[in-house]
Amino acid sequence: MKKRLISLSMFFLTLAACSNTGKQEVEGSHDSISEEPSAESNEYKKIETQSIDVLSSDESSDTVQEERVSVSSNASSEVDITETNKLNRVYSEEEKRAILQEFIDWASYRAEIGGMVVSDHYLGHGASGSGDWYANTENGEMQVQDIGQGIPGYDQFPIHLLGGVVFYTSIEELYGYDSRPGIESIAVGFHRLANPNMPVTRYLLGDDGIIYELKGTLTELGSFHGGYGLYEEDGSKAIDSSSDIFEVSKDTDAQERYMEILSKYN
Repeated sequence: MKKRLISLSMFFLTLAACSNTGKQEVEGSHDSISEEPSAESNEYKKIETQSIDVLSSDESSDTVQEERVSVSSNASSEVDITETNKLNRVYSEEEKRAILQEFIDWASYRAEIGGMVVSDHYLGHGASGSGDWYANTENGEMQVQDIGQGIPGYDQFPIHLLGGVVFYTSIEELYGYDSRPGIESIAVGFHRLANPNMPVTRYLLGDDGIIYELKGTLTELGSFHGGYGLYEEDGSKAIDSSSDIFEVSKDTDAQERYMEILSKYN
């Protein structure tokens, strides 16, 4: 009898132990299941956070890049102007021709790519007084042509022209260098050559190392002396002298190329 009671007691104890073990396993299983969504949720949040961080980083990078470009451009501009002020000296006619030739070679390629033409016939005029031709720039008057009569004369100008080019769109299918203006009459100018619906742009190469630019319509700049002024024999300015202002060109490629050319002569 005692043996039976002991056996029954052991049996119930074994059942209880098994029951507890199963319960723990089920509870453990529930705990495992409940933790998995939490892990996935955390991983999702992690990925989402990373995406936001990358986007923020890209935006920040773009902003910094734009700031760097802006600062670099401004710094370069300031340095260039400071350095070019040291280049002002008297150039020989031979040097002027060589400088202009190098620049027109470069400009011709640029014009061809842009679907335009460029001419080095930057000034042409008929009979005029004994005074010098000049251009108004934002840095003062530039002597465009020294007539040699001292009216007002070389020393009276802060800037002197080394050469110039004119960009425009040909009315015909022509790109690159255009030699035709050299044989056109003074009265005609660019009017038979240029597309009247497109702008005309003059570049003047100053001996201060800066390119000055004036842009206008064919009506405004179509004559060979468009944009310029003239001194009369008495030292006064001609009535029909242009009041246009040539600004420092924002064409950084042209400015850099011009500086490279001038560096060979300074």
